Amino acid sequence: MHSPATYLIRLLIFLVIIIALDLYAFQAVKAISVTSPFKLYWKFSYWGINLAFYAYLIFTIASAGFGANFAPANFHWMATIMLLLYLPKIVLIAILLGEDIFRATKWIVKNMGVLFSSPESSPKSDAITMSRSEFVSKAALIAAAIPFLALGWGIINGRYKFTVKRVRLALKNLPSQFRGFRIVQISDLHTGSFGNKDEVRRGMEMVNSENPDMIFFTGDLVNNEVNELAGYKEIYSLLSAPHGVFSIIGNHDYGDYVRWPSSEAKAANFKAICDIQAEFGWQLLLNQNKIIEKDGAKLAVIGVENWSARNFTTTGDLVKAYQGAEGADIKLLLSHDPTHWDSEVRPKYPDIAATFSGHTHGAQMGIDIPGFRWSPAQWVYKQWSGLYREGDQSLYVNQGLGYIGYMGRLGILPEITVFELEAAPVS
Repeated sequence: MHSPATYLIRLLIFLVIIIALDLYAFQAVKAISVTSPFKLYWKFSYWGINLAFYAYLIFTIASAGFGANFAPANFHWMATIMLLLYLPKIVLIAILLGEDIFRATKWIVKNMGVLFSSPESSPKSDAITMSRSEFVSKAALIAAAIPFLALGWGIINGRYKFTVKRVRLALKNLPSQFRGFRIVQISDLHTGSFGNKDEVRRGMEMVNSENPDMIFFTGDLVNNEVNELAGYKEIYSLLSAPHGVFSIIGNHDYGDYVRWPSSEAKAANFKAICDIQAEFGWQLLLNQNKIIEKDGAKLAVIGVENWSARNFTTTGDLVKAYQGAEGADIKLLLSHDPTHWDSEVRPKYPDIAATFSGHTHGAQMGIDIPGFRWSPAQWVYKQWSGLYREGDQSLYVNQGLGYIGYMGRLGILPEITVFELEAAPVS
């Protein structure tokens, strides 16, 4: 964890960057207000909003002690406002920059050929150039309004639009006793982000309505602290399945993203997050496994703590978690971070039939329609959402039920996944 002085320096650098962006974007406001009787209104409104955001940003970060101790609500509001203000400005600036490059190129060409120009081929008047500039600025502002409205729609309509996805999961050597077995997976609740307990309750009821034989929760129960779970015990205790509700730890559950007064306080917070899951009626697997028997056939549910090929806490121990599961007819792994699959699971454990992950959120925005899927998450993660297969092994990456940062979901909706197990065709 960095010192407050380091955070202060980063804040100042960040402020310089966003002020520079705001000054550049201001070109469009100036251009459209040249002939407007409300030009002072447009200018005061633009800078009034920006100055209010600078003040809010400084106050919020200063209140957190120039560190990472943000209250969840403050963090989400700050992240969401930043996205609403600056994603549209990036679109705006891209268009203005294109226009400026065009003008610069035109100027260079004109001055290179000035000796060969004639009065008839002289450049057009400044009045025409200004008209073109105003047109480009208006077009840029309209284009910038599109992401602003879309992000707003994702906040209003997307964040609690729980969506059920159904997957027929074909597994090699699946015993007949487990064919048709139904598993429901949810992931990444990030409880401190939720602002509506009734909606969360509805989500848990949706899970139960699928009549699952077993339920998997694949990590990130909280953003950081156990106190986020106040008032949620009765809601999460609603989850029920004949063969159990199994959970694992995600990277956020360790409390790595706040400054703790001591290592003992951080350890106590983590222990409390683990202990409360038993009160929910969930079986937390901390590098452990549980054997499910059905008419003589055995299915192993293996759960590891967070394991990541990236810069996240890695305490997952698959060697330890696997012990005792060797004789199971089918093995299913719960591992929060999907990078675990390519890095360790597939190369070393070819008998683990399927891995269930979360973590990516699908970036909470993108396109997910039949025949086409896209998200910024795919720039970071090879496996970012949905079902992946390599040989006889499968990985499923759940998009998460909660959210963090941006207080919405745009195109990539909160997910409840319903799996029905079936035997893979014999090759």
